[in-house]
Amino acid sequence: MALCRSLREPGGAVFPGRKLRNLRGAEIRVLLKQGNIASDWGELRVLEDFSPLRVYGSFFLGPCILGVFAEKTHRVGRASFPSGIFYSSLSNVIVGDEAFIHRCPLVSRCVVDAEASLADCRVEGEDSSSFGNGMLLGAGIETGGRTVPAFYDLDCATAEAAARGKLDAEELKGFLAAYAGAACLPSSYVGKKSVIHGAGLVSASFIGPGVRIRGAARIRGSTLCGGENAEVEIGAGCLIDEAIVRPGCRFDSQALVSRSFFADCSGALRQAKVTESWIGPNTSIAEGEVTAAFVGPFVSFHHQSLLIAAFWPGGRGNVGHGANVGSNHSSRTADGELWAGEGMFFGLGCNIKYPADYSCSPYTVIASGVTTLPQRVEYPFSLIIPQEGGCPGISSGVSSGIPSDIPPAIPPGCNRLIPAWVLSDNFYLVERCKRKFAQRSRTPHLVQEFDPLHAGAIRLMGEARKRLAAVEKPKDLYFPGEVPGLGGNILLERDRLRAIQTYDWFIRFAWLRDLLRPPCGGKGGDGGEAGEGAGSPPAEAAEEYLACLERLCRLVAEARQKDAILGEKIIPDYADFHARPEEDECVAAVRDFAEAEKRRVGALYARAGGGF
Repeated sequence: MALCRSLREPGGAVFPGRKLRNLRGAEIRVLLKQGNIASDWGELRVLEDFSPLRVYGSFFLGPCILGVFAEKTHRVGRASFPSGIFYSSLSNVIVGDEAFIHRCPLVSRCVVDAEASLADCRVEGEDSSSFGNGMLLGAGIETGGRTVPAFYDLDCATAEAAARGKLDAEELKGFLAAYAGAACLPSSYVGKKSVIHGAGLVSASFIGPGVRIRGAARIRGSTLCGGENAEVEIGAGCLIDEAIVRPGCRFDSQALVSRSFFADCSGALRQAKVTESWIGPNTSIAEGEVTAAFVGPFVSFHHQSLLIAAFWPGGRGNVGHGANVGSNHSSRTADGELWAGEGMFFGLGCNIKYPADYSCSPYTVIASGVTTLPQRVEYPFSLIIPQEGGCPGISSGVSSGIPSDIPPAIPPGCNRLIPAWVLSDNFYLVERCKRKFAQRSRTPHLVQEFDPLHAGAIRLMGEARKRLAAVEKPKDLYFPGEVPGLGGNILLERDRLRAIQTYDWFIRFAWLRDLLRPPCGGKGGDGGEAGEGAGSPPAEAAEEYLACLERLCRLVAEARQKDAILGEKIIPDYADFHARPEEDECVAAVRDFAEAEKRRVGALYARAGGGF
């Protein structure tokens, strides 16, 4: 905002405190000799130490202010060029020190800050633009109603609160109007050291520092700003209209973006289409379509698929190839919506009917080819498969190993829900997610939770366990409505009993983990000391905790072993080209953590004069 205020003054932000003057006669003669033309040389103003020697073959129309071009060189492809203005047309432009403008057919109503680089592009401004700030996005319901404000300083918590309707509508409206007014400028802006090369058109946009635009087709009515070690990159063929883009974002390969907000280190790649959506940090949309959606952090979306009218603040999930997460049109109006749970895995070719609420089912897997009913499911870490049990794999060849013994008298459309299946049979997914999020995070300045077994997930496990245990008359098969939270799915008695045991075990493990966790600031593993200053937990608790870690190691290895067994049965030389399960990076990391924890906890009790 401070930059926008200073940009309203002629040369204010670009030449603060420096005096401007008119061209001297000798300078005009040099400029003419070098092939330059002006509608009125008297309208050009320059800095006191301006030299015309790096201005060639250009046309100046209307008031222009030029800085000093003397030392800096700029790279265009593999060639280096000196700073200056070459073979371009400029109208109502301010050009900062050591900037570079080369073969640009038109640069008009624009502030080009120091050391910015423009080549083979068209950059234009408007009489008045707020660069996308102040929009209200229909992120969550395609027909509107659930709205998210869009302004550059928007944080994740405020965005989610707005989408949930927790902000006062009138106060928000007033704030957005004030923010848009403060951001409003009578020109476009290209920030210090930013690059625009080979762009078809950049119009009414605020291109802040740390932005690299190479080959974009069009950028219009948008705000793009990079940060320290977090440049914004816009690549070939991209069309970006009315977008707010935070530091570290990347767009490439003809991505199409309209009326959307991209949080830090997110982006759109490989012909992705993103419209009327809020995209959270570290989420990259590739190839598929996202429309009217609120997508949280760390979502993997790398294939042709659809996500529409989805409210997914927890993010951290996966949308597989061909997944149709978007049956939001009832044939009457497109006002259906989905609430997705954190970490949900939408398998290949699944079809998700709306309305649907999986917000209380974090890290649930919907298997390949499943068509779900409109429903509310409230069982975390679960699996949904077709009722006939005929799902040979969940995704990427991962075997479910689930027998097909479901009676034929089940209503059509119902699927089978297996609560806690991810915990009992696919814990590798949980551990891989934890490490994947930590490794892929490029936003250390944001508060982030990497462990799927966080307090909120444990609380949901407890609630799910109570619903399963509340069954008064056990039977072999439960239909929708007979157990709360099943949605449009069936539940087998053996799955219910096993889920109760699994939830119990993981709730107990989480309690032990927290009891023995190093204090705030401790490193865990070999560093940090649990319970210092408050006495050590009982040795029995430590022994049980370490035994739990050993079991988790087995669960992770066994889940990975399923892939090896299936692969070796089918692929003749599978073992020659795939690492053994015990050599898997995630399996090894879990084992290393368990060993480090054993040393840490053992050392703690040794210092306390005890042992176990």
